[in-house]
Amino acid sequence: MYYDEDIEKALDIDPFEKRSAEQALRVLIEKLDDILLYVEPDINGLNSYGHKSRELLILACTEVENSWVSLFKKASIQPENGRMYTTKDYVKLLPKACLNEFEIAFKNYSCLRKFQPFSNWAVANPTRSLPWYDAYNKTKHDRATSFNVAILENVMDAIAANVAMFCAKYGPFSLFRGSNTLSSLVNQHLSINLKNSDFTTYYIPKITLPEGTKRDLFVYDRYREGHHNGWNVQPLVI
Repeated sequence: MYYDEDIEKALDIDPFEKRSAEQALRVLIEKLDDILLYVEPDINGLNSYGHKSRELLILACTEVENSWVSLFKKASIQPENGRMYTTKDYVKLLPKACLNEFEIAFKNYSCLRKFQPFSNWAVANPTRSLPWYDAYNKTKHDRATSFNVAILENVMDAIAANVAMFCAKYGPFSLFRGSNTLSSLVNQHLSINLKNSDFTTYYIPKITLPEGTKRDLFVYDRYREGHHNGWNVQPLVI
């Protein structure tokens, strides 16, 4: 899917929810940009921590949780324990949203690794297999003994996780070709790729071509020609 109309219809996007998500992501990137004015994310800087990094780690992880919960509620999926959603629920989104494929790079730092925040997410250990999320839980509930896990590297993983979730829910294109502040920030700081992507999970429009269509036709605008059958939006099933 490429056109905005494609994405909005096929993913059944609520435009108000999307704008709220854009604003939240903008705040996260701006706060990270502010920290990077003072701390260089090299091998030493990535292990630095402080109140600002802890604050941003908590904010970023709660926003990831908000994205997870919104998908479950939209699909009317109840928590496994009957009371509240946990990572035992959230990890079920991994294959559905192909979250392990997302690879986020911070373009301004050539020595920095690429971030795949969901690459090791596992059903057996749904919290500990996300080190950045595990660090968030620890430092949120026990700052006295877990202040030192709120390191910059975990913060950047959490920001990357938010970027991945945004792309999974709304598509990536508005992040790069928009005419707003968020798009400007993303183009300045980030690149987004899919690593070892499974092509069988891609959305492909169904079209009906009229009789007599040239057999060598391979690229055309399906909307302009009026051959697109429309999207059949199916509910999320876990």
